[in-house]
Amino acid sequence: MAGVAGDKALPDTVVEQVVGQADGVPLFIEELTNTLLESGLLRETADSYVLDGPLPPLAVPTTLQASLMARLDRLGPVKEVAQIGAAIGP
Repeated sequence: MAGVAGDKALPDTVVEQVVGQADGVPLFIEELTNTLLESGLLRETADSYVLDGPLPPLAVPTTLQASLMARLDRLGPVKEVAQIGAAIGP
C-alpha cells in the first residue's frame, strides 16, 4: 500500500478496510489502494493522505472484479472501447 501511495501514510481506517477486504491478496490490495486514491475521498498532504470525511460504507469494492469495473466506469467513453477490446481478445 505504501508503494502505491508514494510512500505517504494512509489513514488507519483506510488501511484496515483495504487489508480486511483484500484478504492478503497483493494485486487486490494494490487495486483497492489505487481505487481509493483516485476516488477523491482522500486528500494528499505533504507526507500523507487524509480523509475529508467519513469513509462511505461502499467506498471499498468487495471484489477484484468490482474494483476493476469501478476503474472502467471512471474512464467514461473509453469504457466501451476497452470492453470491446476485451471481448475480441488478443
